[in-house]
Amino acid sequence: MTLVGFKRIEFKSYLTATLVVGIAAAILGCGGGGGGGGTSGGGGGYTGLQVSVTYPNDSTQMIDPGTLFVGDTLQLEITGRDKNGVLKSIPVTGWKTTAPVGVASVTNDGILTAVGSSAGTSYTVQTQYGGTTYKTSIAVVAPQNIVTGLVRNLSSYGIQSVKVLAYDASKTLLSTTHTTRIGTFRISVPSTATRFTIDISAADPTGAYYYSQYSYNNGEYLTGTTCLAKLPSPLSSTSATALPSDIVPDSKSLGPPPPPTQCIGP
Repeated sequence: MTLVGFKRIEFKSYLTATLVVGIAAAILGCGGGGGGGGTSGGGGGYTGLQVSVTYPNDSTQMIDPGTLFVGDTLQLEITGRDKNGVLKSIPVTGWKTTAPVGVASVTNDGILTAVGSSAGTSYTVQTQYGGTTYKTSIAVVAPQNIVTGLVRNLSSYGIQSVKVLAYDASKTLLSTTHTTRIGTFRISVPSTATRFTIDISAADPTGAYYYSQYSYNNGEYLTGTTCLAKLPSPLSSTSATALPSDIVPDSKSLGPPPPPTQCIGP
C-alpha cells in the first residue's frame, strides 16, 4: 500500500514541539471536529490513526468534516504517524456513510461528494483498517463567503481541533468550524460577518499549554467575545479569502502575554 507524506505543516502538541528537534511527535488526543475525529488508534506500524478529509490527489489540503460545502468532492483517508512522527495518509477502501443521497454520497474508495445541506444534522462516514473501525461525523452547509486560515504554535506546527467562530458587528454568532489535523481551517460566513475569534479548549482541554489569548496580524486578542479580531474586507462569494496572517495562541512557556492591543469594541 502506497503511503503519501504530507508536505504542509503537521500537527504536534505544544509539549512535543518544545522538545529537541527530531524526537518523534506525540498526538494530542482530540475527537469530534478538527480534521476528522472519531475512533483513533494504531495499526500497520502507525500511531494516532483517524479519519481525515482531503482534496482528491492533494492530501496536503485538509477539510473539517463537520463543515463540508455543497458541491465539494473530497477524499476520505486514514491518517497516522510513522515511527519518526511524520504524518502519513493511508488510502483504504470499504467506505460507507449514513447520510441520505440528498446530502452526501461516498464511493468504496473514499470519494466523498457533498450533495445538499444537512440542515444541521450530522451523519457518519466509516471504514475498517487493520481490523479496527474508523469513523467521523460529517455535516454539509451551503457555502457563502469563504475564509481560510491556519492556527499554529510558535514552532510552526498546526494545532488541531481549535474552534473558529465568526460574528457580525453586533457580536451575533454566525458560523463555526474547527481546524484540521494540520491546523488549517475553512469557514463559510454570510456577508454580514466582520469579526472572529477562536476557542482552544478542545485543543488544550487542561489549559496546560496556552493562555486564552492569541496573536494575529501584529495584534493581541483574547478568546471569547470581549476582544474580537477583524475579518478581511471585502469578502468574496466566488473565491476564498485567506486571513492575512496565521493565528498563534500565546504559549504559557513564555510567561504572561502582553495585554490585548487591537480588540474591536462593542
